[in-house]
Amino acid sequence: MSKKNIILVTAATAIGSALGSFAVKDLLKESVDPNDQLKKLAEETNKLLPMTIDSETRLDSTVGLNNTFTYIYTLTNYSFDEVDASALEENLSPKVLNNYCSSSNMKHFVDNEVTVNFRYLGKAGKQIINLSHQPSDCKNS
Repeated sequence: MSKKNIILVTAATAIGSALGSFAVKDLLKESVDPNDQLKKLAEETNKLLPMTIDSETRLDSTVGLNNTFTYIYTLTNYSFDEVDASALEENLSPKVLNNYCSSSNMKHFVDNEVTVNFRYLGKAGKQIINLSHQPSDCKNS
């Protein structure tokens, strides 16, 4: 995967994070079960999906379950076999962690002890990588 493609995937992560944030602030303020809030956030976000992020990436769905929020992306031009998963993870993970820990869009997840997964699938649906971050990662970064 070229540097250009990694940059595009990084941009997709930021956009996906922003997309989910529109409802996070209001939903996480309510005094109800946090997992119900995450489920509702995923349901509301999924109404807008799938969404083409760029020429390489599509945000297909989100899942809110067990104090975890998951963004599921597809790299639309690449199959599992065409991507060096280790290189992608090595290049993308620090950027995703930085976004998770420092973005105002992610602050409500961090403040409410929500783990966030960024799952990337190949064009045939096979998972390439899953980047998972939790609030304790921010203290160590």
